[in-house]
Formats: sequence, C-alpha cells, structure tokens
Amino acid sequence: MKRERLTTKVAAAESKKKTQNNAEGQRFTNGFEYDKSKANHLKKALHNINVSLGTLIAAMKDLSLLRGSDITPDGQLGGRGFIMPFREMKQMINESVSNLSDVTDTLADELTNPKWGLSHSEVSKVKKEKEQVDQKEEEADQVAKESNKEVVTEVSEEDIKPEDVVNSSEVESLKRYKDLLDGNTKDKVAGVLSKNILANLSNKGE
Repeated sequence: MKRERLTTKVAAAESKKKTQNNAEGQRFTNGFEYDKSKANHLKKALHNINVSLGTLIAAMKDLSLLRGSDITPDGQLGGRGFIMPFREMKQMINESVSNLSDVTDTLADELTNPKWGLSHSEVSKVKKEKEQVDQKEEEADQVAKESNKEVVTEVSEEDIKPEDVVNSSEVESLKRYKDLLDGNTKDKVAGVLSKNILANLSNKGE
C-alpha cells in the first residue's frame, strides 16, 4: 500500500487539477519504438529534480524556523503587487515538493521499463536516485509537521488579552464566571454560590 505523505495531504486541493490516467491505470504502447538516447534526457531530468527537491526542502527548513509574527505584522510578505500570506507561501513550497516527488515516481517507473534497453547499472542508478527522493520525502514530511506545529502554537490562550478582542467585556465576563465556578474569588458570598451552582450541576448530571 502506497504511503500517503503529509505533503500530499497539503496538496490535496490541487490534486484534482492533475491529469489522471484511465480507470484501470493502463497504458497503450503497442507499436511504439523506444529510443534509448531519449532515455538519457529522462535520466537527467530525474537527477535534476532530485537536486531541486533538496534545495526546496532546505528552503522549507529555513522558513520553518520563522514565526509569522516575527517577520510580518499582518501575516503577509511582499509588496507592489507581489503580496502573499506567509502561511500560503510555505504551503505552496510544500505542494511543489509533493508535485515534484510525484514526477520522480513517474520518471523512475518509466525508466525501469525494460523496453528502454537500459543496462543493469543504469537501472540500478535510477533506483538509487528514487531511494534518495524517498528519503527526501520523509525529510520533507518531518519539516512540514514541525512547521504545522509552529502554526498551531503560534498564538496560545495566554497570548490573547481582553484588549485584543473587539468585545472585551464578554471575555472579562467569561473569565469572572470561570473564576466563580473554580472558587477563585475573594468574595465569600460568591464562593458559597459557586458551590451551590456546582452542586446543582452535579445533581442534574445524575
């Protein structure tokens, strides 16, 4: 069963735009004459994409070290028509890694087709290139996971203050109500009331 990469999940929305094979996943190559010299171009493309993946993953690592709040006041970067949300920029790089990984899968599968007439050493080199891509996919997954954790934890509950909310009075009311239920109040009457409220809630639960 093929492993589902995190970068593939990130690019799920874009995957619908890709050209799909027929339902059976079959190809029709009868009568086609394979020219080994053309396979050399495919091998070079596979190698160059492999190198490009390494460069993109390095960029992913660089960006994962940054919090959006550290480099942008509005969550966006750029200017003069080239403005992009920081989170969207990182997502686009993740999608690029996923798309290029899919291309390498296809090229490697094609080059292992015996009809191309590649030698055993040439096929072994293709397979080794594919193994390197698989390792980079794992690395990209880990970087993406760490980057997603940063996005989730970038704003914590402690970072949100009443003045950050439009209707801060509601926040203060909720906080006072929570303190009341927790018994965190200096008001003795309120403390007694909180015990009665919790008792009534417990009885209803039964």
